[in-house]
Amino acid sequence: MIDSLDPKRSRAAWLRSIVRPNPYAIVLTFAASVVAALAVISPWTLASVFINAVSALIVVVPPILFGLWLVRRASLGPMSPAWRLLLAATFGLSAASLSVLVLGCAGLLQRPMWLVLLVAAAATGVAELRRRRSPESTATPRVEHSAAHWLWMLAAPFLVIALLNASAPPGTIFQEEGFGYDVLEYHLQLPKEYLQAGRITYLPHNVYGCFPANVEMLYLLAMIVHGPTPEVALVANMIHLMLAGLTVFAAWTVARDWSPAAGNLAAITTATTGWLAYLSGLAYVENGLLLFTIVALGSLLRAKESETRGEPRAFDRSPNAAQARRRLMVSGLASGFACGCKYTGIALTLLPVLAAAGWLQPTFRRRLTSIAIVAASALASFSPWLVHNAFTTGTPVSPRPTRWWAATPPGWTAAETEHWESGHQPPPGETAPTARLVQIWRRIAADPHQRFGPVLLLLGPIGLLGRRRTSIDRAILVVVVLQLFVWLVFTHLFARFAVALIAPLVLLAGRAVGDVPSPWRQRAMLLALAGGAIWNLYFASEMTRAEVPVGLTTDIFVEGTLPGEEHLGMANRELPADARLLLIGEARAFYFQRPTIYCTAFNRNAFLERAAARDTQAAAAWLQTEGISHVLVNWIEVHRIVRTYGFSPPVTTDQLRETLAVLEGAVLHRIQKYSHPSLPSSKSYVDVYEVGARP
Repeated sequence: MIDSLDPKRSRAAWLRSIVRPNPYAIVLTFAASVVAALAVISPWTLASVFINAVSALIVVVPPILFGLWLVRRASLGPMSPAWRLLLAATFGLSAASLSVLVLGCAGLLQRPMWLVLLVAAAATGVAELRRRRSPESTATPRVEHSAAHWLWMLAAPFLVIALLNASAPPGTIFQEEGFGYDVLEYHLQLPKEYLQAGRITYLPHNVYGCFPANVEMLYLLAMIVHGPTPEVALVANMIHLMLAGLTVFAAWTVARDWSPAAGNLAAITTATTGWLAYLSGLAYVENGLLLFTIVALGSLLRAKESETRGEPRAFDRSPNAAQARRRLMVSGLASGFACGCKYTGIALTLLPVLAAAGWLQPTFRRRLTSIAIVAASALASFSPWLVHNAFTTGTPVSPRPTRWWAATPPGWTAAETEHWESGHQPPPGETAPTARLVQIWRRIAADPHQRFGPVLLLLGPIGLLGRRRTSIDRAILVVVVLQLFVWLVFTHLFARFAVALIAPLVLLAGRAVGDVPSPWRQRAMLLALAGGAIWNLYFASEMTRAEVPVGLTTDIFVEGTLPGEEHLGMANRELPADARLLLIGEARAFYFQRPTIYCTAFNRNAFLERAAARDTQAAAAWLQTEGISHVLVNWIEVHRIVRTYGFSPPVTTDQLRETLAVLEGAVLHRIQKYSHPSLPSSKSYVDVYEVGARP
């Protein structure tokens, strides 16, 4: 009692409570700082974040709850609550995506049915939470009250940036890739078309519909629940941001198996990486790819740890060997889910994981067995997309050419395949080996926006020095080297395609403190992390300030109030409700509210085919046969595609102008001409024609 009344002792105890607080206090401080920052920047954005986050949670939470039931049914053995939740998210979200695919192919995309399924999934998960837990799962992990937990506050400004990005309408950010052209061309447009058609089916005008689409199926589910309105694009952004949050959680869960310090180091490194915050503002798929890649690597490393605790002979009938096999299966399933996000997952996730699975084993027989288990499990989880493609296009990996399948579905011939291959090669000046190596520096280390950052690239490799390195360290290094090799040799060197490197690099960063970190080593690594996070924050803030519009809605596109997008407002508001619009050059069809006919640059375009042949009579007949009421030509996109990928079939800008000039005197009448703010007023960048009209 006397000690408690001592002012000096009371003050010291109070200071200790501030420096070494309960982690729950940090969570509240973290959340309060994020909310306060958003409220100061833009109260409208704060309201938008709340509405869209709730809408996204309706789609994301029920599958994760259902995943808890799947994890128990999979009999994966004892695991920590964190691992159970991580696997529940992995299995539940993937099960939801594949269910949308299977039922969507059957034409079952009705909103009432899916609302019932979501409620049933949530109820199943809640019932699973209420079950009596086994002794292994009821054990509460020891929570360490460490001052290092304050470093989690470094992630708060990155979350603010991610939320600002996610609240920006698609088409306003990512100038580097045509303002996120792909989002409006297929990541959101394909789910919209599927829902409007009432079925997931082959689309001869959009080759990207042949891609695996685990993440896009979640966007489709959001459209089923909330409607295919333009506003659902912000919900899709929020879903992608939540996948980023799960990626941070995955890094923490995997690395915490080594030590609490490793968990914090890996997770905070992930959360403060510029790419993660930036991609959260785009309805892309990279965050899903990262999540499943980290789960695949983590499960693989846990399988190795199971073997080292068991008998010398692996894959026998001992409990530890059985547990190792199950964890290898989880690694393979997660790798297949990563492949289901995008084709590059095959080369950037599955192949490196297979190599690491073999590397971790000491004998040829055990290597072969591990690789076989991972490969078979990956094939099982990826096969729904292979089967879907085989039935709709005749080849399981369309549009990629293979020696065994040479299918030519409607709108796709050998010429389109060759066009696709040539369009996805590096620029002519970057094909030489030395030129490719230079791109590692230009697009990764010296990225002008520092979206990887020096800490991510250096913390793990430097952390290998001064300590005993294990097979786990070497296996992660194998993954990094293979991913770099694939990016250099088999991609067209987009910086975004190297994002998969984040997964092994953050785990390597966690390994930097070792299994039993010494105090000085831990402090040095955390200090380097703090400096690197501040470095990344500067560049992320500058990029956000330059690109992200605050307080705007998708109405700026739908209504055409955004300079340069006036033609959208005209098409959506001035054209008749029954208008049928042919888009030439323009493939960002998501914001158009009238039925459109369009083609991507790689699909065979029937109108351009006639223009290339200078057959204006056939072109006029085709317009009338297809019931086209209006033609919209985006000349900026026409110039860009002719200069880069080229159309299919090849057509020049002059050929297109000549065809339209002839048709304008016959069946076309130009009713609107738009000038772009960046072009002279005398030049139009969009022309709109009416079919069949006369002056």
